[in-house]
Amino acid sequence: MMGIRNSLGLSTREVDSSSKHDHSTCCNDVHTCTTRQCPTHKLLDRLGGMMALQSIVQDFGSRISNDVDLAPFFQGVDYKLVSSHQKMFFAMALTNAPDNEAMETTLRRHHQHLFAQQGLNEHHFDLVANHLMESLVARGFQSDILEEVATIMKPMRQPFLVLSREATLSNSLGPNE
Repeated sequence: MMGIRNSLGLSTREVDSSSKHDHSTCCNDVHTCTTRQCPTHKLLDRLGGMMALQSIVQDFGSRISNDVDLAPFFQGVDYKLVSSHQKMFFAMALTNAPDNEAMETTLRRHHQHLFAQQGLNEHHFDLVANHLMESLVARGFQSDILEEVATIMKPMRQPFLVLSREATLSNSLGPNE
C-alpha cells in the first residue's frame, strides 16, 4: 500500500485555480452537469459515479466508526443521516471542491461545538482523509485517482486548523473574556 498516511502531504499536484471549469460550455450548472467531457466531473465518473460513491461511503463510515479517535464525534448521531451527508459532501468535493472560506463558514455553523467541546482539530481531519484514502485503496483505485483525491482534500484541512486554534484560544480565555 502506498504511503496513505502521508498522501495529503506528498501530493505532487496542487489545485490550480486557473483550471476551474467553466460550465457555460457544457451545462451552465455544476449541480446538474452530466457531460462526460466536463473536467470537474471526470473524477467522480472515474470513481464509478454516485452508485460507487455510496459503496465507498459505506466502507468509509465503517472505518471512522471503528476509529477510537473519531467514534466519539459520532456517538448518538443517526448513521443514515451522517452517511447521506458524507455522500453529498464527497460528491460535491469531487466535482466542485468548496473554497476554504465556504468550508470554514459551514464548519463553524454546523460543527463549532465539536471544536469547542470535543477538541475537533486537524488531526481528526487527517484521520478522516486517511480513512477515505483507505476506502479507495480497498476498492482497487490506483495511485492516479488517490493522488487526485488527495489534491482535492489537502486544502480542506486548513479550516480545521483555523477553527481548532480559535476554539483552543477561546477555551483558554474562559467564558468572561
